[in-house]
Amino acid sequence: KTSFFRRNKGVVPRLAVELHPCARQFAYPELRLNSVCFCVAAHISLKTMINRIRGNAPHGRSISSAYKDLVWTVSNADEEHLGLAAQTAQALKNLDDNLAALGSDKTKLISANIYIANIDDKPIMDKVWNAWIGDNPDYWPQRACLGVALGGNWLIEVTVTALRTDVK
Repeated sequence: KTSFFRRNKGVVPRLAVELHPCARQFAYPELRLNSVCFCVAAHISLKTMINRIRGNAPHGRSISSAYKDLVWTVSNADEEHLGLAAQTAQALKNLDDNLAALGSDKTKLISANIYIANIDDKPIMDKVWNAWIGDNPDYWPQRACLGVALGGNWLIEVTVTALRTDVK
């Protein structure tokens, strides 16, 4: 009986490269290698499959991330001296830009979390949100709004999860 490597001229099959070392040794006894873990290739491809956009986020954070057909992004206003309606409009405009940068848009939103500094001002935010999201309920995401303590004079922060069709 010839060995696997002699029959295949030393070529490692794709399946073996994708298997964890423990699984490889049972599936392909000829691959009992102690030096290189073939799983490194899987880790490298996973890293390149995650798209991150740093933007102006503080150290240790990204404003947007995408993996396969999902996008996660966060947005707030550019100017903290504005009122809630203007900050909401700016945050939603920035959200549009963040989504577009990763191949999505507001019609593909799955969920949204809105954090506002004063929950009593929710009707002000709702008015701007409703104008932005539009009248078609097919595009309305699941949404939650929470009153939270935001730093500085920031009055709103929005996080969303969306689908994307332009997978990079």
